[in-house]
Amino acid sequence: RCRTLKTMLRFLQSYASALGRVVIRRRAIGPICAHWSVPFETAIEQLRALMALQSTMPLPAFRQHMERTLQAIPSLASRSLRTHADQLGHVPGEWVVPKGQAPDPKRGRIVLYLHGGAYCFGSPRTHHDIVAQLATRGAVQVFSVAYRLAPEHPFPAALEDACAAYQALLARGTDPAQIVLAGDSAGGGLSLSTLLWLRDHHVPLPARALLFSPWVDLTLQGDSGVRNNRYDYFANRDAITCTKAYLGTAQANHPLISPLFADLTGLPPLVISGGELEMIIDEIRQLVERAKKAGVSVEYIEGAHMPHNHPFFHLISNTAKRDLAQLVACALGKS
Repeated sequence: RCRTLKTMLRFLQSYASALGRVVIRRRAIGPICAHWSVPFETAIEQLRALMALQSTMPLPAFRQHMERTLQAIPSLASRSLRTHADQLGHVPGEWVVPKGQAPDPKRGRIVLYLHGGAYCFGSPRTHHDIVAQLATRGAVQVFSVAYRLAPEHPFPAALEDACAAYQALLARGTDPAQIVLAGDSAGGGLSLSTLLWLRDHHVPLPARALLFSPWVDLTLQGDSGVRNNRYDYFANRDAITCTKAYLGTAQANHPLISPLFADLTGLPPLVISGGELEMIIDEIRQLVERAKKAGVSVEYIEGAHMPHNHPFFHLISNTAKRDLAQLVACALGKS
């Protein structure tokens, strides 16, 4: 408990510091984006400062720091839920289900969630709020996968874990028509790569996939990486470092690393979100068009004036709150 209080105190101190910088800057030159409130711009400033630490320490050390920081983000939805540590095959993770219930892979719909973090950081704990939102809004069980991370485990470790977890879920008796594969950022790209691997190995596919700001092109060629660098908290420098760590000896244009370059034929329906001001919005828009041309059903919601993973800001943005509700309704049928 003492550790939790210290973590919350550090989080509040970093927010207060970010708020001070935002207030001074807005008085001097105005807001970064005219459509952003002070609390929203402060949250982006806080995340930018956090991500900037990546260049000052080894990735594993940064991962631990981010883990401690992001766990302090409040989640109202998680209060009605309970987590159960488990493994799907050899892959660890945790079930998120209503209090008083035990996980049951044969009962109802299940979301298999792959967290973001540029393949180098993040965990079920850092993404507890979005997982809780899916569980409560969609009335589903969620298994949040703790897949292996780079640089200790470069490609294809994360993909192997995601595919193994999905197949273990089927082995437990889960109907694939009751599964939704979901993920954000790198986890969104990994979800798409998982679908491609499952399709090519003739494994029954899930009902659909929900992709929050999926990172689908690690060649980093999109113009929005430069155009939106001043708005987004996930900057080009961060992407370059993490890409090198994840690739190992592989090439960035490999279709299971950058699924934007893959043949998308035969995939299940996709529900995709993007933010107008995020670094990778050009690639997300290309994914939507290429998926549609391949005959894939796509529901796409783009947040106006929004950065990366904008539904995650649902507590401080009406746009994010509305879009999260629509995305859950499209992917899971409830909100």
